[in-house]
Amino acid sequence: MVALSVVLPVRNGEAYLDMALASIRAQTFEDFELLVVDDASSDRSAEICARHALEDARVQRLANTGSGLVDALNFGVTCAKAPLIARMDADDIALPARFEKQMAAMAADPGLAVLGTGTARIDAQGHPVDATTPPTDPDEVARILLKGNPMAHPTVIMQRSVVEAVGGYRPAYLRAEDYDLWMRIAEIGRIGNLAEPLLNYRIGTGFLPDLLKDQVRSEIAVRASAMLRRAGLPDPSDNWATIDQAGLDELGVDASAVNREITRRGLQMARFLRKLGDQEGFRAALDLADSQPRNEMGAVVDHLLRRAKVFM
Repeated sequence: MVALSVVLPVRNGEAYLDMALASIRAQTFEDFELLVVDDASSDRSAEICARHALEDARVQRLANTGSGLVDALNFGVTCAKAPLIARMDADDIALPARFEKQMAAMAADPGLAVLGTGTARIDAQGHPVDATTPPTDPDEVARILLKGNPMAHPTVIMQRSVVEAVGGYRPAYLRAEDYDLWMRIAEIGRIGNLAEPLLNYRIGTGFLPDLLKDQVRSEIAVRASAMLRRAGLPDPSDNWATIDQAGLDELGVDASAVNREITRRGLQMARFLRKLGDQEGFRAALDLADSQPRNEMGAVVDHLLRRAKVFM
């Protein structure tokens, strides 16, 4: 039996898939299987995967039904043979010692359920943007999880038994499927990070306001559902297909809280996109923030928007 199963979902990822697969095959830790879950790609992704599989018996292409990321991830977990599962995305690049360092850390602390790493963020062309240094202590990670997600999903290695014990990824949380999983795992296990950036994390191009709004709703639902579970109450989102305001109402979250967070995140995204030189995305993020009801934050938001628009 292999020591590690790498789950890499892809749909139409031909632009970067070759580099992603090559970076996994070049790992100094070699005892793994690489499961590429091809979620009904219509580009050259299957061909790229087939070539790598011919060159390296550790690489397998698993054809999925095209039902989306969460289904592809759960399918990959189901097919995994190893007790530990590593995540990888089709557009990122793992540094050669990533698995070696993570596996050593997991062996030194068998109680860790999930272990991520820092990242070096790159743009679409592979140019460096910045680096992120996550919290490392499991107690600190547990505290931060109550406010936001301190884990970079494609960096993690996780115990398969723990992922299965909490029911895997939940379909309703498509835009925060990883955050929801960490929150549930944190209720039965410990989660940590290595500070070192062991993955080049590629930042996607283009800003989609609806995607950000869905992500905000999902992240708020993650925290609200966790509060219910930890109070010993039922989690109604277990069988949901999606997260909408009706569901958030059921979790005790009113629309004004969602609007405030969308405003905050829109402004945050605008600052980041301005840093990247993405003027179109910058304007779209500002427009998103500007379109939300002001409520009690009105004066603050207006001031921030006036300052931001100076750079347009």
